[in-house]
Parts: sequence; C-alpha cells; structure tokens
Amino acid sequence: MVQIRHLDLRAGAQARAVRTLAFGGFFGGKRNSSPTPGGAESPSPTYATVLKRDGYELRLYKPYFAVCTPYNARDEGYLAISSYMDGDNTGKMMLTPTQPMLMAYIPGEPKRMSLFLHSERGSAEVLESPPAPAGGAPDTTIEVMGGKTVAVTSVTGNLTPDAAEQIRRKLLADLEADGISPSEEAKRGGFYIGQFGALYSLQPTRREITVTIDL
Repeated sequence: MVQIRHLDLRAGAQARAVRTLAFGGFFGGKRNSSPTPGGAESPSPTYATVLKRDGYELRLYKPYFAVCTPYNARDEGYLAISSYMDGDNTGKMMLTPTQPMLMAYIPGEPKRMSLFLHSERGSAEVLESPPAPAGGAPDTTIEVMGGKTVAVTSVTGNLTPDAAEQIRRKLLADLEADGISPSEEAKRGGFYIGQFGALYSLQPTRREITVTIDL
C-alpha cells in the first residue's frame, strides 16, 4: 500500500507553508504535460508543487500505475515498453502514449525504465486496472509508483553521464543548503532521469533529474 505523508522541510517558514496546504483537492492543480506532434498533449503523472526554488522544485506525486522493465541497453527498455503499449498485454489494449520515459539509476540495482499508464488509446477514461504484460516480456511488470515527495531539476539538450552526475551533485548540495535532507538512496548516488519528447530526435530534448528526499 502506498502511503502519502506530509513533507517536513526542516526550516520554519518552509515547514509552515507545507502545513497550510489543504490536502483535499491537493492533486487537482499541477500536471506536467508535454506537447506531441499535432499539438496534443501527452498525459503525465499528476503532482503538486510543494516548494519552488531557482534550481529545483519539490513535488508530491499522486500514486499511479506504470509499466516497468529492467534493461542493459536503452533500446532494450524502449522495445519492451513500446511493445506493451502497442498491445503486447493480456488485454491486447493499445495504450495512450505518455511522458516522461523514466530511467532509474540506483547503485547495486539493475537499471530500470518505466512509463506512466493513463488510458486506452482513443479514450479519455483513465485505466483503473491496467492489463498485465503478455508472455513476450517476462521481466516487464506493472507497478504502483509515485506517492512520495521528490526534488526535481530540469535540463535541455544532450545529457552525458558526466553532466548528469554534476547536476545530481549540485541538486543534492542545493537541497542540503536549504535544510532538506536527501534520502539514503540519493546519498548513495541514486537518481532518476525523465525524458520528454521523441525518443529519437535531433531537436533539443527536455529531461528532468530527480532524487528522493527524507520526509
């Protein structure tokens, strides 16, 4: 079961700001969506912005279903997830493309890729129970994600491993300077990259680097 807890920012004014948030309707405001070809928007997980700073923001994500798969090369992950979205599931459903593609880099664990599940293609009705993956991808699973507060910073353009590491370190330093404690996972080097836009494109791509924090 996913538990959602209020964030203790460990700084008087910031903590008071969190306590004043009305939890009823808390997720009704901020949604991060990205344009797709044709002018439509791809659905993205719903979140509330808890705190905004020049270099980052804290977000509380509503729990959501996602299709997840481990991978070595990114093409393997893309193929497994796109196959599921295109009908390789027990319901033979064609599912609505969503964003971002989220990649997890946690020391000591396999790299994992996940994608938010929203609705059947052509329908606005949100899935209450996504279909299970079909037998073609035995390592692909459906999981509940979100339900936690994270720190996020955005970048545009190419992102090399060295650049990602520099951005991760700066994000942790900014959090600690503001009295916000990164989680043990983040301190060990764990982080997430969310990729928006076309997976294979020569256009500048927006990415978000995310770390978890202690509540």
